[in-house]
Amino acid sequence: MKYLAYPLMLIFCSASLSFADTELWSMFTFQHPVKDGLKIAIIPELRFRNNASEWYYLRTYIGPQISLDKSWEAAVYLAPNLGKSGGSWTTSYLYYLDLIYKNGFFSNRARLEENLLSGVLVYRNSLQFKTGNWTLADELFYNFAKGFLDENRASISYSIGAFSLGYLLRMQKATAAADWVYTNVANLGLKVNF
Repeated sequence: MKYLAYPLMLIFCSASLSFADTELWSMFTFQHPVKDGLKIAIIPELRFRNNASEWYYLRTYIGPQISLDKSWEAAVYLAPNLGKSGGSWTTSYLYYLDLIYKNGFFSNRARLEENLLSGVLVYRNSLQFKTGNWTLADELFYNFAKGFLDENRASISYSIGAFSLGYLLRMQKATAAADWVYTNVANLGLKVNF
């Protein structure tokens, strides 16, 4: 229970924050083992905004996941992205390189993300702590084009088998001097090996 104290405080303290929106995000992970230590993954991610009433985002990660040893994993993804902004849909393509360290209840994912059309490079670092079915996570985003941390995501989730349900507090800023903009996010997940 002591592992849940921080996220519960975060959730209850967040009630005093002014939120820009409440969103629903869902991620479905489909993995197929090719051989020992190698899987191919297809991971579609859908997002809904305006109090979860408007679909505005679809990104599908596609690529290999490689187990390097008992503690280290790597993944490379190409991710077509469809996003709605200002009433119109745009397409972009992103490239991801992940290096993941896992040790017991702790994992750390270092990710480089590049938008292949704009050339924007983002470093993302996700720390996760797991106890039983609970996961507590925090992810920082450093945007090299902007030169500062422009996003942070703090979350808590509960998993039962292949399903997960969680809450995420998303914090974003447009400039280094700007105030953080907060968004409530409900997360749904499904993970299937086929």
